[in-house]
Amino acid sequence: MHKILILGSDKRSLTVYEILKEKHYDVSLLTNYEQLKEGFTAYLLPIPATLDGVKLNCDLNITVNEILTKAHNDSLIISAGFKKDGIIDITDNDDFAYQNAVPTAEGAISLAIGSNGSTLADSNILVTGFGRVSKVLLARLKAFSKNITVAVRKAGDLSLINALGFNALPVGMLAERLKDFDIIFNTIPYKLFNSETLYNAKEKAVFIELASNASGFDTDYIKALPVTFINAPGLPAKVAPTSAGKILAEAVITTLTNSKNIG
Repeated sequence: MHKILILGSDKRSLTVYEILKEKHYDVSLLTNYEQLKEGFTAYLLPIPATLDGVKLNCDLNITVNEILTKAHNDSLIISAGFKKDGIIDITDNDDFAYQNAVPTAEGAISLAIGSNGSTLADSNILVTGFGRVSKVLLARLKAFSKNITVAVRKAGDLSLINALGFNALPVGMLAERLKDFDIIFNTIPYKLFNSETLYNAKEKAVFIELASNASGFDTDYIKALPVTFINAPGLPAKVAPTSAGKILAEAVITTLTNSKNIG
């Protein structure tokens, strides 16, 4: 049986703790620095794991490298959306990623409703990317609006997007077309929205950032524009922490079980 340390302290992490406790796992919440000496065999990093790429996103001043150093060679270090050698990223698992995309999509839509003074049906909507979060978001947005465009980097996705009933746009045309959109959801962790692109933004447009690993925006530039910018990574823990915690707990248990079977 693994001895597990949960390093997050939000409601989602607390839900994971309670579920693992109920299932009789040996699990603790991080409360003090001395716990790192106790020889845990599994660590669940906060979500997001770090805000600056160095320190863990937790109440104590602990770096990611400290966890990697203090963990035993055969310990499991589990993250969601953070990639580094020695760390298991459970977002690579489609089951977790698609389930987790549901509260992300619902939270994003709740942020968008009324954000520009118009209904979603009266708004021209742009979604960037065609990954797991985007696909779940698009499925739900379709009930609100017929004016939805998807901007993608892969040429092969354009025909599929059209076949699904959405407008398709190559990201290379984003700068010239940005003025057409009222609400923009970004799911791509790559700086698509630089100053050159944002220069053409429609006044009072609403930009919602959903990418977790890296921002798709020149944040300094967009904050100076007459638009609304909502930075919203980590939505599952904010809008549905109980559901998000259950999804995360299932993924953690699967990871622990698989590691035991492999060993």
